Amino acid sequence: MSYTGVLGSTFRLLSIAVLLLSASCANRGVGPQGGPKDSLPPSVVSEKPENGTLHYNGDRVEIVFDEFVQLDNITENVIISPPQPHAPEIRAFGKKVIVTFADTLIPNTTYTIDFGNAICDNNEKIPYSGYTFSFSTGDRIDSLGLFGQIINAEDLNPISGISIGLQEILEDSAFETVPFTRLGRSDSLGYFLIQNIRPGKYRVYGLQDNSRDYTYQPGEGLAFNDIIYEPYARVEALNDSTEVVYLEPSDVVLWFFKEEKTPQYLGRALHEDKHLLRITFAAPVDSLPRLRALRPSEVDSTGQDGNWVNWQEHMVLQASARQDTLIYWLTDSAAMLDTLDFELTYRKTDSIYQLYWQTDTLRAVYHAPRLNARTQAKLNKQKAEQKLSFKTNARSGFEVYDTLRLTAATPLAEIWKDSIHLTQKVDTIIRDIPFELVSLDEAKMRYLLVARLEPAKDYTLTIDSAAMTDVFGHVNDRTKTTIKLKSMEDYATLRIHVANAPANLRIQLLDNKDNPVRDEAVVPGGTLFKYLPAASYYMRAYEDKNGDGKWTTGDWTAKRQPEPVYYFPARLTLRANWDFEEHFTYQEKPVLESKPYEIIEDGAKKLNNKKKK
Repeated sequence: MSYTGVLGSTFRLLSIAVLLLSASCANRGVGPQGGPKDSLPPSVVSEKPENGTLHYNGDRVEIVFDEFVQLDNITENVIISPPQPHAPEIRAFGKKVIVTFADTLIPNTTYTIDFGNAICDNNEKIPYSGYTFSFSTGDRIDSLGLFGQIINAEDLNPISGISIGLQEILEDSAFETVPFTRLGRSDSLGYFLIQNIRPGKYRVYGLQDNSRDYTYQPGEGLAFNDIIYEPYARVEALNDSTEVVYLEPSDVVLWFFKEEKTPQYLGRALHEDKHLLRITFAAPVDSLPRLRALRPSEVDSTGQDGNWVNWQEHMVLQASARQDTLIYWLTDSAAMLDTLDFELTYRKTDSIYQLYWQTDTLRAVYHAPRLNARTQAKLNKQKAEQKLSFKTNARSGFEVYDTLRLTAATPLAEIWKDSIHLTQKVDTIIRDIPFELVSLDEAKMRYLLVARLEPAKDYTLTIDSAAMTDVFGHVNDRTKTTIKLKSMEDYATLRIHVANAPANLRIQLLDNKDNPVRDEAVVPGGTLFKYLPAASYYMRAYEDKNGDGKWTTGDWTAKRQPEPVYYFPARLTLRANWDFEEHFTYQEKPVLESKPYEIIEDGAKKLNNKKKK
């Protein structure tokens, strides 16, 4: 992805970020407070060896402070470069911080320990921020540096906590096989600084290094580009006696993404109720598995097949929308065995995320609850009186663009359309509204009621008792629901004009949480968004390079960058019953300056929140 936009002097924000982090690390003590509160961080009294030492061949660094100290979140705060195959031991003892290396030091190499905000005083936990310790095993301290920023490609949020690595081996394969040469980490604004670089040519990578091995593993988030960087120092004279040294490059931008590579494997096979078998997978599947019920003799050579019922002939499959949860409903009491032995052939990923067919032999066992006679009799009565459960989306405030839907809780054996009535009262006359009943799945659990409904009108949906019968013989109770369609005056309309737009450009409308709510292709004459609830919206465009109608992430194997994204730089406030027009010059502002400030957040936190959901 190539964007215009230079970070330039924005790296002055690094010092601001450090100050903000310093403030956030401080916390109040508990219990009685005697005397004025300590508001200063610890300071260094001595270092062994001294910071900047040359020809060092020891295995230990000892730093003494002017007060008792503690270490906070070493894993996230401390960066040691070059990265170590075996993590050094870092501990606080009284007024000392001691770093003990587990690996033999590399000859003629500058070592850098960036403590970040790890070192805090023992009482108020005020951090000693920005402290970096360096030494060399050779005769010089390498002094070049590289500055940059890493941005989440999909939503242009800065992303924190990402390892930024320099690799002196320029072949692409080194990213997967050789640990980084030098290392940095992005802060909450996405900025990073890699220090003490020796002159040379490097590639720069971003890595969400879950494996902590400083090389890319499939499934980890990443960022890369095709540029080879040669760090250098630029000297400028301020006056006759003063020179300022700038470390370059200072405008590296990396676009972070997560590949669409999720490990696919069998989750669980559960016979949790006697009438169903539930099978789950770790990720959505592109092909349904093949199931074959096994005879007792196929499981055990002494097994007898005489009374066995092939339960596979009496089942109905219900698949979730992503096909990662499959429910096999057993529709005949004779097929409701306590133990189900079967062979399952399904799609699974190997170590490089290639799909292949795997066949396993599985057993699912139903464990009936232990009930006394009275409880069992009550349960049997409830089952005998059980009604077919279903729901519809019929309601007051029905959207004019929506379609009526009916969803049963169990697979249906029969549904009688003539027992379902959609009506409208005109004056005193009840008028039938014609509709089509469309099945959406093979399990016959989801249906559309396709009808022509008019805005601002009231309708009634009546479903007679026994209009539906499920595969277990249960029938439904009668229901009657009033449907009130919204008026056209309840909506806003938005037309977006994009000048000189490429043919593959698409526009997403976003809510105030930066989540897409509509996605449309840019068309001549303006892209129209109809039936929008009155609210505030944001907007971004992306180049749909592969033409699949959605934003597509990058792919390391194919060396493909994520599709470019451009934000509209302001909020859109839409009112009901209004038509709005807006012009979006999507490349007018530099990409990194286009996103409205109020919806910018730390991309790492947003990704973690998505995982929790």
